Amino acid sequence: GQLFAVRRQSSTNLDPHELIIGILPPEPNPKTGQAFSKFRIRQSIDFAIGSVGVVLNLKSGRISNSRLVLGAAAPIPIRIKAAEQFLNGKKPGTKTAEQAAQIAVKETSPLGKNGYKVQLFRALVKRTILTAVEREGNTEMRQL
Repeated sequence: GQLFAVRRQSSTNLDPHELIIGILPPEPNPKTGQAFSKFRIRQSIDFAIGSVGVVLNLKSGRISNSRLVLGAAAPIPIRIKAAEQFLNGKKPGTKTAEQAAQIAVKETSPLGKNGYKVQLFRALVKRTILTAVEREGNTEMRQL
């Protein structure tokens, strides 16, 4: 099932007596690149105004098995499957990252006072994709 939910006084599907004690992600492919970017006003502990997570594989010089998630674009983190589908099979580079970022922001619906986030997410998505490509083969995730 899904962990995140949008309910009154709850952001997860956990029952009041349930607690997550661990997460066991699958072992990444050796050709995996991943990156996380977070834009905030003050310190790293502050809530993000916007964040982006990207994981992708490179195979024969092309992107495959990509995952792209936006945080603070909706009440819960959202996967941008249209941008993932666009990335898969493409050669990595600035133009590809820019096009994926454009697709990603089309999937968002900012509220009136959050319109500025469109430009923010466009820049974060592009940067995070390019960083994930640079980190291909280094599976340690670091925050930008």
